[in-house]
Amino acid sequence: MVNYQLYLPKYFILIQHHYEKFQENQEEFEDSLIDSLFLGSLRGILDSMYNEFLYFRNPLHISKFCDFVYGWLGNYEVSSVTRQIKRVNKRYLNTDDKDDARTMFFTFIQRPICS
Repeated sequence: MVNYQLYLPKYFILIQHHYEKFQENQEEFEDSLIDSLFLGSLRGILDSMYNEFLYFRNPLHISKFCDFVYGWLGNYEVSSVTRQIKRVNKRYLNTDDKDDARTMFFTFIQRPICS
């Protein structure tokens, strides 16, 4: 059965090139602080995934978590002013901005304080 399944990459493979460039230009984060926008994004992702579980009756229609997170970070963000989730205006946003958001999320989730 495994031979007939499509290969689905892990989240890191989707952003690996952008992440490596980001690491070259980035200083080390402080390990003691967690960004509130990161927590808001994480909560938004988990709440949205839960709603998808409730919406679909057939488990085959539910997105893989990796794909879901990648898509969510490309379409939504947490406002730094209101702390509410808002849809990203795609007209003014290019692919690098989306990759920055995905890379920052991946960087925050790797921190020792989050594990």
